[in-house]
Amino acid sequence: MPRLRCLCLALVIVSLFSLIIPAYSASKNYTGTIVRDRIIFRAGPSTESECLMRFKKGDKVAVSSISGDFYQVTFNRIKGYVMRKFVNLSDPDRKALEKTVKLQKTVKPTKTPAPKKTATPKATPKPNKATPKPTKDPMKGITKVSQIKVPATSKKGNSGNNVLALQQALRIKKFYKGDINSKFDNQTLQAVLAFQKANKLKETGEADFDTIQKLFGQKAANFKYKTEKLDWFNGGSKVIPRGATFTVKDVLTGKTFKCKHLYGSNHMDTEPLNSTATETIKKLYGGKWSWARRAVLVMYKGHVYAGSMNGMPHGNCKIKTNQFDGHFCIHFSGSMTHESKKVDSAHQNAVKRALRATW
Repeated sequence: MPRLRCLCLALVIVSLFSLIIPAYSASKNYTGTIVRDRIIFRAGPSTESECLMRFKKGDKVAVSSISGDFYQVTFNRIKGYVMRKFVNLSDPDRKALEKTVKLQKTVKPTKTPAPKKTATPKATPKPNKATPKPTKDPMKGITKVSQIKVPATSKKGNSGNNVLALQQALRIKKFYKGDINSKFDNQTLQAVLAFQKANKLKETGEADFDTIQKLFGQKAANFKYKTEKLDWFNGGSKVIPRGATFTVKDVLTGKTFKCKHLYGSNHMDTEPLNSTATETIKKLYGGKWSWARRAVLVMYKGHVYAGSMNGMPHGNCKIKTNQFDGHFCIHFSGSMTHESKKVDSAHQNAVKRALRATW
């Protein structure tokens, strides 16, 4: 009889452990799919958190937990957060994840009782003569917009340093008379609308890219150039005229250099602007000249275009002091080689890679 009781007691204990242990076991990762392009991968579960990178539609992420409107995910070994509405999880995985998070919240670890404190003699209470701390004036010493750090874009409901800088600038421009409270409230909204109307901007009520640039004279801190497709035989050959100077950025390394459009009908024949640009190009190819194609971004007059270049000096040149004996080629979407008069697949593949990159 005692053996039977012991066996029953053991079975009860095992059953209880089987219910409790899963709540503390390591979280399972669930595979999710990003449903839109340029979705922000953030360092924390907030729209104010730092942007680590931007996803592309179809990117796969490992979802491990839920934090409000955000999933905690891992992508390329980097942990961060992305808004749940932009991640597609299968119904079974979503329900399993929600159940796991719910269990982790309900099962509380047992607390170890704190050691009893030995009685200490009470100090003689001091008379209450606390004086209120003076509040810091957010406009102290600030008389010009140029003294304010250019903020990122913001809109109603946001708060923090970006809104603080916006309110300070609007106060200096005499559009905002409310409290400098770092909150994008109705008063801030009305001030933004008034500024946009006075400056003939689109009246969005948001401190968008155009509004920040007009207010601060510079682009917003979170400004990103949109990479554009330049169709060479559909007006693209006229976008960067002959003799124009522009900047090239190598997609793989991020290195930039200045160039000049020499001539070219089937693609753009290009010269390095100076010896510094020539040295940069040579380093891209490991210290020697090469016909190999490289994905590049070309910036001209505030626009960024996807392109492909080679690194081989050939043909004519006009700049005699750049230590580059000839010119090199930059191809865009649909452009062709001069000799074969055919579209070069290697160049076009590099252009496609450049289209997925940002400046």
